[in-house]
Parts: sequence; C-alpha cells; structure tokens
Amino acid sequence: MKVTVLLLVSALSLLVVAAFPSPTQHKATMKRRDAVKAGSPNLKRIIDLAEKYNESLIKEFFVDDVSPLVDAGCGPTFFCKVHDILHQRVTHFEDLVRNLEVYFRPRDVNCTVLLKDVTSTGVSIQLPELMRHLITCSQQTNFKGSNL
Repeated sequence: MKVTVLLLVSALSLLVVAAFPSPTQHKATMKRRDAVKAGSPNLKRIIDLAEKYNESLIKEFFVDDVSPLVDAGCGPTFFCKVHDILHQRVTHFEDLVRNLEVYFRPRDVNCTVLLKDVTSTGVSIQLPELMRHLITCSQQTNFKGSNL
C-alpha cells in the first residue's frame, strides 16, 4: 500500500511540474528580443535623463504639444518631434538629444522625412509635461519592443 501511494505521489508531482511552462522561448521571440536590446540601454538612459531634467525644469517654459503623437502610439514621429524640440534648446538638453540620436542610428530613422508632414497643433505645454510624455513613450517602447 505504501509503495502504491508513493508511486501515485511521484506521478502527481511529475504532472504538476509538467503543467508549468518551460523557461525556453520561441526562437522568433528570442531574435526579436536580441534586436531590441541594442536600443534598450539608450531608452533607459533617456528615461533617467528626462526624469532628472523634469525635476529641475522651470514650469514657465512652453513647447509644442506632442499629445497627438503620444495618442497615435509613441511611434518614430513622436521621438523625432521631441528630438527636434529639445535640439532647439541644445544648451540644456545635450545628453538627452545625444541619446535620442544614438537610439535612432541603428534604426535608420530619417526625422526630416517623418516631420515633413507634421504640423504644430497650436497648443503649448509646459516642458515638464513633454518630459513626462517622453518618459511614458520610452517606457512603453522599451517594454513592448522597438517600434522604430
């Protein structure tokens, strides 16, 4: 009787272990993750820099509203527009602009072409809000994978 119970417990434990997913991943998923990893350190650095600048920004400083680009899914046009806005203020945002450029480089993003049809909304937002949008989009892109 004890042997039968022991065999049943062993078989049940094997069934329970087999029910859990294995740590191996599908090859396509692994390839995509490897491709995304190239930009991930820059997105993390962009998030860190945006948070740092956001803490010390003057709230009276206004820029173009990028909310429609955020609502459109934080695509490459959003990052190009933010780069364009921050590049105009090079003295304050050199590190952030440089990290955005490094993020674009392996993806062959042509911001001039992407921003050609983008017009201003006519609405201005405070610079800390732009930084919050940049942090949110960088986190989403880093989490979901590169959409550039």
